[in-house]
This record gives sequence, C-alpha cells and structure tokens, in this order.
Amino acid sequence: MRELSKIGALAAAALIVALGFSSSAYAASTSNLAIVIAGDDRVYNYDFLSNTSATSTNVDWPVDMVFCNNANIDKIKNNIYWGIAVLANPMYSKMSDNSGATYVWDTDQGTKLGFFYSAWLGSYVNLHMRLYAPNPPDYLTNNAGLGKWIVGTAHYDQWPSESWSGYSEYAEADLSAIALGKGYPVLSENMNWFNAESFRQEGSHYWLNSGYATRVCVS
Repeated sequence: MRELSKIGALAAAALIVALGFSSSAYAASTSNLAIVIAGDDRVYNYDFLSNTSATSTNVDWPVDMVFCNNANIDKIKNNIYWGIAVLANPMYSKMSDNSGATYVWDTDQGTKLGFFYSAWLGSYVNLHMRLYAPNPPDYLTNNAGLGKWIVGTAHYDQWPSESWSGYSEYAEADLSAIALGKGYPVLSENMNWFNAESFRQEGSHYWLNSGYATRVCVS
C-alpha cells in the first residue's frame, strides 16, 4: 500500500459549506481512460462532462476516492462531508453492476466546502468531490470484498471565482484527513485506478493525480 508523504491540514477558520459557485465547465483529455474491474462491477476511471460520450476527450476528473463496506451516496455526503453542492455543475460516471452486460450513467453535483485552506497550495480553495453509483440503489454491490461501495472524484476549485480547478491528489488527501478525523478507517492510496496524471495545465484544468485511490471504510 502506498502512502502520501503529506496530508493537507484542515482550515483553522470556521468551516463554510459551499452551495457551489457554478463556473463554466469544459471537457479535458487524458491518455489513461480505462474500465476498472472489481468482481462483477465495472467503472470508468474518470468522470465525464456529459452522459453522451465516455471518451478520453470528454473527461473531467480521475476517480481517486472509494467508500466501501456499507456506503451510499447520501450517507457519505451527510455524515462525513457537507451535504449537496446545490449550484455546482453536474458531471457523469459510467458503470456496470453486472459484469458489463449493461452500463448505466450516474450524475452528481457533489459535496463542497468553500473557503478551505489548502496547506499544499498555501491558499484558500473550494474543496469539491462528486460521488457516483447506480441509482437506484446508490451503491455498487457485485465486487471483490468491497461490500456496498461508491466512487468519488475530488478536486480543488479556485476561491472565490473558480477561475481554475484541479490538484486532485491534494483534494484526495484533504478529504481523507476529514474522514479520518471523524473516526472512519482510511487506507491511503490503496487501490490502483490506472489514472495517474503528472502535473500539467490544460486550459483551466490543473492535472495532478497519483493513479491510486484512497479507500474509506463506512459502517
């Protein structure tokens, strides 16, 4: 199991729940798009700007968070994080719960915290994660030891105007620290999602991802 050398600190200032500044969203591109297999489950390793094209030129962010054991989307948003990001842009994930016989799209606006201090960047950002699973039942089930599980894509949005987004690796670390601080077991950099992105800028996208997702165990 790989470990991050640094975990982003939580802001000392009061936590402010962001309804989500809805900036314009543009598709980005990757050379790492793939389907990750866990038992009978199949999940694309990036989310997408639209639900019409699961292609490498229509991606938004890499999957870098997994919630397992007894997870569902509402539980994760409401019990660990900040509820629904009402005004954030929706994105889309494509997945199968039956060995690829059929695929479904899920959409999510995410959960979001505004005015979050990133120790990685030394500045305030919006911390944003979208969560995906077949709906209903809002979780995946046919897998190799993950129980009821869901996937997430994490990133920062520039605060306050959201003129850029990115740094998934840093956002993953901060979200993991929040879950750990609330008593949830966290396995850092535990699952290979084959979506490593070295630092690069693509328009307003700032790519950075190890390729390994953190697993949070939920009872």
